Amino acid sequence: MQYGLNPTYSFFSIIGGSPAYFAIYNLVFGASYLIITEIALIVMATAFLSINSVWGPINRLNILIRMSLAVVLPLFTIQVLAVIMYVTGSGFSFIWNNAGINWSTALAYTSSMSSISQVSGAAPSYLSIMQFFFLSGYFLATTSLIVTLELRQALLIVLSILLPVFSILFAIPKVDEYAKRMWKLFIETAIFPFFTIIAVYFAIESSGNFLLQLAFLIFAASSPFVIVSSFRIFSSSSLLGLANGISMQDTIGRIEGTASGIASLDVAGTLGSVSGMHMPVSGSGRGIDWNELYRRDLDYRKDF
Repeated sequence: MQYGLNPTYSFFSIIGGSPAYFAIYNLVFGASYLIITEIALIVMATAFLSINSVWGPINRLNILIRMSLAVVLPLFTIQVLAVIMYVTGSGFSFIWNNAGINWSTALAYTSSMSSISQVSGAAPSYLSIMQFFFLSGYFLATTSLIVTLELRQALLIVLSILLPVFSILFAIPKVDEYAKRMWKLFIETAIFPFFTIIAVYFAIESSGNFLLQLAFLIFAASSPFVIVSSFRIFSSSSLLGLANGISMQDTIGRIEGTASGIASLDVAGTLGSVSGMHMPVSGSGRGIDWNELYRRDLDYRKDF
């Protein structure tokens, strides 16, 4: 709790917390800003002078705004990120300081262990088993919570160094989506401790109920991933999306395809939906279109 949720470490020391931070920031930004900016401006200037481009009809005002944003925003990205961390950190500090809890020592399992021993009607051997499972779950939940919070701090530091460079991509249509994703990821990562600290608070207050306390601890440790499924945070452009390359929209689409295939007893279509492939199926819904398969096989042989 001291290093994971304490506002001093989780918010106020993220931007410029050490001389090494500014050393690597100056190295990355100084080496890439001019080069990437020149390339982006050349691309946009070429599109600006053309009537139509690969992006379709050109909105000249939009291009001017993009070019200005790509040049100016990277120069002030650190200041913008510092404001974000200060505002969110101030709100988080209010909860931290006014909850009336000693966060560093309050999360103890002794009271929960005593509540297990007071379970009526349970044999001593069963109580020992319950204590074993509780301690195992407690250890895994608290370890996961600490790792999650420390990974958050590391991610914010890395993002704050890379965001000035990625902000240059705002100059290029379609490519600017990567810059938006990085900014969105930073903001989402900055705010999820609000969900975590509320869960930790109720875990402390529920120390007399070992099952409920364990549930709150598990929720606190998995809060980023709970937020993903509930609010589409970290999907596609996020931690989970970067890890597995699958967006929430793709997953939902495949689930819908699977459900519709089962409803119509279309086995081939169902299997294709699950695997991300589409089997040739006849329009009448009677199964596989073998003529289509033979035609594809013939075309394949012709290519060779």
